[in-house]
Amino acid sequence: MDDLLRDFLAESAENLAQLDRDVVELEREPSNTELLHSIFRTIHTIKGTCGFLGLHRLEAISHTTESVLDLLRQGVLRVSPEVVSDILRAVDVIKTILAGLEAKEREPVGDDSLLIGILETWLAGEPAPESQAWDPTLLEPPPSSISTPALVASRSVEVVEVNAVGAEAARDAEREHVETPAHTPPGVDAAAGVAASSLRVSIAVLDSLMNLAGELVLTRNQLLEICMREEGSPWVGPVQQLSRITAELQSVVMKTRMQAVGSAWGKLPRLVRDIARETDKQIDLELKGADTELDRQLVQALQDPLTHMVRNSADHGIEPPAVRRAAGKPEVGKISLNAYHESGNVIVEIVDDGAGIDASRVRTKAIERGLVRREVAEGMSDSQILRYIFEPGFSTADSVTHLSGRGVGMDVVRSNVERVGGTVELHSTRGQGCTVRVKLPLTLAIVSALLVSTGGESFAIPQSCITELVRFGGAERASIADLHGVPLFRLRNELVPVIGLSALLGLHTVSGEQLKTLVICHVGSCRFGVVVDEVLDTQEIVVKPIGRRVRHLTCYSGCTILGDGRVIMILDPAGVAAMGGMQTAELRATEPEARVAGANGAASEAYLLFDGGSTAPQAVPLSRVARLEEVPTDRIERAGGRMVVQYRGGLLPIVAAPGVSLTAGQSRSVIVFTEGSSSFGLAVNEIRDIVEDAMQLELGNQPGVLGTTVVAGSATEVLDIGYLFARSRGEVA
Repeated sequence: MDDLLRDFLAESAENLAQLDRDVVELEREPSNTELLHSIFRTIHTIKGTCGFLGLHRLEAISHTTESVLDLLRQGVLRVSPEVVSDILRAVDVIKTILAGLEAKEREPVGDDSLLIGILETWLAGEPAPESQAWDPTLLEPPPSSISTPALVASRSVEVVEVNAVGAEAARDAEREHVETPAHTPPGVDAAAGVAASSLRVSIAVLDSLMNLAGELVLTRNQLLEICMREEGSPWVGPVQQLSRITAELQSVVMKTRMQAVGSAWGKLPRLVRDIARETDKQIDLELKGADTELDRQLVQALQDPLTHMVRNSADHGIEPPAVRRAAGKPEVGKISLNAYHESGNVIVEIVDDGAGIDASRVRTKAIERGLVRREVAEGMSDSQILRYIFEPGFSTADSVTHLSGRGVGMDVVRSNVERVGGTVELHSTRGQGCTVRVKLPLTLAIVSALLVSTGGESFAIPQSCITELVRFGGAERASIADLHGVPLFRLRNELVPVIGLSALLGLHTVSGEQLKTLVICHVGSCRFGVVVDEVLDTQEIVVKPIGRRVRHLTCYSGCTILGDGRVIMILDPAGVAAMGGMQTAELRATEPEARVAGANGAASEAYLLFDGGSTAPQAVPLSRVARLEEVPTDRIERAGGRMVVQYRGGLLPIVAAPGVSLTAGQSRSVIVFTEGSSSFGLAVNEIRDIVEDAMQLELGNQPGVLGTTVVAGSATEVLDIGYLFARSRGEVA
């Protein structure tokens, strides 16, 4: 491709990326003359280069569009949704022509006479208030008056003449040392310096530079390991200096790959505008943190998820004005995008104030599609049910439209985000809105990793996926119990599923009382432990792609080279969880789907048994238990007619089991239940056991008790958690 054409395409792509957003913003702020002039300059630049390159079709459509924009600049034509729509149609045609030009290096053939005719109808103009008149302080004033299509042909001559006059005036001002006005448009005076200090570099060159920096990091690691083995080596000083220089070079190279996350949402204002007009809604899109930077590869991976999430908020979330008005909300719905850095990661949040997600509808759809059994779904909390939205093909829409209904949106969000080592969380409150939180690493090329050893082999685990390390052995092994085929480790009264890495990969397993390490990893909001023999070190490693022969093994995300020259595999926590028989979105050991059928065909379920002061043991489904705590009764206070305890920065309502005394000076076990944003604690005398069986529940007539069943040969009361929630809120006595 000719260098001149390549530069034209690159410059046009940069300009058009901002153009959609500017035109939509102009519709919201018709009096923003600076924005209007910026749009005009973009189209004018494209049109001016077209004639030089002989791109006649592109020149014709951009020339007519420029003429309409010029009438808007003069105030002869009023900014309206209709004229903005026609300008956006012209922008789409320009994009199409440029895409064809890039693909085949020649202008595609097409007939734009219909659109040009529509644009020319605006050239008759209409009266506008004086507030939209042209600002005479601008460097390039428009022609004095153009109001009929007959004058369009003279447009280019008039502009050239005005430019010449403007240039002569600028030279006169320079000779007289007259200062440039503070509001001089971009591209004049301050902007020339910016252009002179920047250089457009091919992405391939940057990728090559990153690869070379990675190889240098590997060599640095090898030299450091050699110096550590040789005491008193004369090379220690030079190698340490090389290490510092390598670290600085790596940092600089990383900056060349960093890109503002705002480049991934340039088309979102246009998307929201089009959806709002098509669905007769009023939507305000707010963008924050557009200058937050992360690796270019991650920015590209984020584009599709952002599009799907914003489309869902605009189409499904935001209600029509009449519905919002009836609900006491402003008629204009709001969608907010916010990007920021947090703990070495980039967080992108999409928040809307719409209707939220109907958990009951999601529950019904999940049952209809066979994703979960009815009796299991009815025992799941709303937050658990909402995770089915990320399942492939899942949709709550009644009909398929060109906007939504195919069930591919949130599946694409989760798969794209997890593919680059990120996580996605969904929170929704019915009637108040929805929040989607995406967490991404800063880069994928060079990452901090924990080196571990198991079964005689070494592996690397990205530190961004690690929560903590737990050393255990001997007596601590009793903390691991088996629950429907999944071993669980009790970590501070939380049950964490455990995967033995040696057994998973078919490696030699060391038996006996040897101390081992449990690496607590997280995938999304779920946690699990990976058992390894030894923790070796933490290093910055260079991620290399894995070969085709092992690419089918989902437990590996890549490989790296250690300082001693060994090649080791990088573990993918999500893949490890999947190979271990766990769900990546919702680990089975902590969810009701873990229930299995008993011998009589009844559903088997895990229950938490406890002593609640009753004559019979009592139980609750383990799937509904969030945490187990030990609370001194001295900390329990009475406020607003309810018992509460200060807990994790807030107040946790406490409900005492019927036969439990909260005498001061004692300590009580508290079972914490969570549903959505609400939580409460059930105070009991003692936690007894976790059991699993195919239980037949006989309904009872006592308030707060669902019924009775036989557990381990004893009649056991199963409590009604919904009733207990109502008690915690003071709704029932």
